[in-house]
Amino acid sequence: MVRLRAGPGMLQASLAVLLAAFLTSGCGESGPSPEERARKVHAERIRATAKKAMLLLDQAARLAAAGQPTRAWELWNEARTLAGETPELARTRDIIRAAEAAARRNQELREVRKLIGRESGATTEADRIAALSETAAAVRGFFEQYEHVAPSDREELQAALEYAEAELGIVRRFNDFFAEASAHYAAGRHQQCVEACNQALAIMSRREVLELRDLSRKKLTPEGMVYIPGGRFLSGPNRDPATLPAFYIDRTEVTNAEFHAFCVATDREMPEHFIGDVPPPGKEQCPVAYLLLEDAVAFAAWAGKRLPTEEEWERAARGTDGRAYPWGETWDPAKGHFGGGGTVPVGTRPLDRSPDGVMDMAGNVTEFTLPKAARSKHSGAVLKGGHWSDDRHPEYALTFTRYEVGRDHLDSGTGFRCVQSMPR
Repeated sequence: MVRLRAGPGMLQASLAVLLAAFLTSGCGESGPSPEERARKVHAERIRATAKKAMLLLDQAARLAAAGQPTRAWELWNEARTLAGETPELARTRDIIRAAEAAARRNQELREVRKLIGRESGATTEADRIAALSETAAAVRGFFEQYEHVAPSDREELQAALEYAEAELGIVRRFNDFFAEASAHYAAGRHQQCVEACNQALAIMSRREVLELRDLSRKKLTPEGMVYIPGGRFLSGPNRDPATLPAFYIDRTEVTNAEFHAFCVATDREMPEHFIGDVPPPGKEQCPVAYLLLEDAVAFAAWAGKRLPTEEEWERAARGTDGRAYPWGETWDPAKGHFGGGGTVPVGTRPLDRSPDGVMDMAGNVTEFTLPKAARSKHSGAVLKGGHWSDDRHPEYALTFTRYEVGRDHLDSGTGFRCVQSMPR
């Protein structure tokens, strides 16, 4: 092998070639300056921060929509700390605020719904009125506060409001009539009081109105009659519950003198026991007897009254507690007129008195009443009460005892008394 020895000239030439190659390859260019590198790092950090803030805002919006505004605000504040005020931050703030408003509206809607229908569980009328008033006020307040309500919710609330206002209107009308009735009663205008009470009761039945009407009806009781309040009583031997409207009943049986006046006024034939067309001497105030059912019906019509039904007679005789005799549960012939000797003046046996103050319903004379279901105008009568010869038959004087007789029944121990219905 031949070795070449490089001289100085050759070395310089080699260095020149290497320098040219280096320059051509670009290895001689300088790198980024420190400032450029710092700006690049800062930009990367800003992008990362903005990205994190956007993720936080997106999560905040989702939490707000899910009904968690508190946590949404926490993320929103964290995003604001990272990125400062940005359009995205403002938009998310509006989203959270809208979600909060919707949550408040929904909560208030739930509270209003809790009130709807609550009046149905009220135990008193006052509680019911209070519940209706609260419902109406709550629905009106909701509509005033929230202009935009879902159609289905608005329909539901509007129906509840209309119902509450209608019911409260009824209550106001009732109260107006009751106030009017109370004023009439205080002024002694009892017929007007009864009419106003009836108008109030047509709206709703209330105990205080019934009591006020009873007071005025009692004040209007015709002379010689007794007011029998309407309502429930115990009827028959088994004391079955029954109900009757109020009515007036004669305090005592119709007397010979009263029947005589009727015969004179109507030119009707006198009873067969009258002497010379006048009652027997000393018997003027005794109950009339020896007459037919049609005579009793005619007298009642002439007097502007009618014969009692057997239920009315029983109610007047035994009150509401279902007692066996007008005075109580035990037979005692000394309390009424029994045991012979004919009739005695009416009302002279003070112990033969019903709870309502009706006299002589156990003794003196048995009385004509009309049956529960008269088959026709030719139907007979039902006899109620004992009479002067029944001291050995206490069952005849029981308040619930009944005897059906034909229209031709006539004897010395059967009379009658009259009743009068309440004016409408």
